[in-house]
Amino acid sequence: MLAPISASSNALQQYRKHPSSGPTELTLAMVRSIEEDDKPTKRGKKLETQKEAQVSKPTKAKTPQKRKSDQAVTSPPKPKKLKKPARRLILKSSSDSDSEYVPPQHKIASPSESESESSDDDTSGRGDTPPHSPTPEIPVCSNPPSPPPVTIPVSIPPIFPIPTTQPFTIIPIPTPIFTDTTTTTTGGEDLEFDSTYFNPYRAQSDDDDDELVTKCHLKAVNENIDQLLSSSSSGAHSEESLKALFSSVVKDHSASLSAAAKAIEASTSQCQQASLAVDASTKECKEATTKVNNLVSDAQLFLDSLQAAAQKNAQTVNASVDNLQRSLQSDRSKHEATCQAIEAANASLHANINDHLTQLEAELAI
Repeated sequence: MLAPISASSNALQQYRKHPSSGPTELTLAMVRSIEEDDKPTKRGKKLETQKEAQVSKPTKAKTPQKRKSDQAVTSPPKPKKLKKPARRLILKSSSDSDSEYVPPQHKIASPSESESESSDDDTSGRGDTPPHSPTPEIPVCSNPPSPPPVTIPVSIPPIFPIPTTQPFTIIPIPTPIFTDTTTTTTGGEDLEFDSTYFNPYRAQSDDDDDELVTKCHLKAVNENIDQLLSSSSSGAHSEESLKALFSSVVKDHSASLSAAAKAIEASTSQCQQASLAVDASTKECKEATTKVNNLVSDAQLFLDSLQAAAQKNAQTVNASVDNLQRSLQSDRSKHEATCQAIEAANASLHANINDHLTQLEAELAI
């Protein structure tokens, strides 16, 4: 029931704070009402007719039932042929609706017949006999009384969204379809192919004024050519003007070539100087490496000699320690022997002195 409500809602948190009261206890009034509802009810039609008869005759009082002793004293009543009523099984459903079950061999009496029978029974003189007992009614309860609802607090954990990833689809490369329109050629003698040539030299830029062939030179050449074309349209030029023009162009070109050659020579000289400096530095590095190698070898030799000397010193020290230990042990044994001899001599001396003292005492006593 609490599934559509989120766990973080304020209403659900306030509801969970209230303690559970448990099942409610039934009061006396509730128990009485349940017992009254469980009691079997009388037949509906005859009960209504009896009520109508009682309303129509309010003056007639109900005869009290007498005991068995009174019935024995009174005279027996006249026998009367009574019509045996059909047995009916009354089933009480949960909705308090009466349903009648009549066996097939008996017929259901109409309301008019039931009214006439009730009137005959009331008007006939029964005397002191008790009224005829009604047909036994069997109450059948289809459903027992429902217990009171029990509320149980249930905590539902929050449901976290599950991350979904789209699967990767791999589309294979379609196979080539060979048709009449698409045919492959492997080449032949009659076929010609275009070839491209890669020039490794760098092209000069027109925007750079410091280049050997500058933009100003090209502009001057273009102006001269334009003047030549414009003058050729007007009239013929002399060979001297053409020679002067070509000579100026050749001079400019030779000057640019000489400047380029000078720059190349200067760059080559710089490269040679740089190579000489590199050679000198490599020589110095080689000399330094040889010196370092010599120092390392000398240090290795010194360490080896030091290790050998340390081993020799350790051997000599160990030998001297062993000799000292042996000498100390021998001295200790000798000292113990002398101590034992001195103790024995002292014991013998004490014994002799005691003997002499006893002899002197004996002599003095005599």
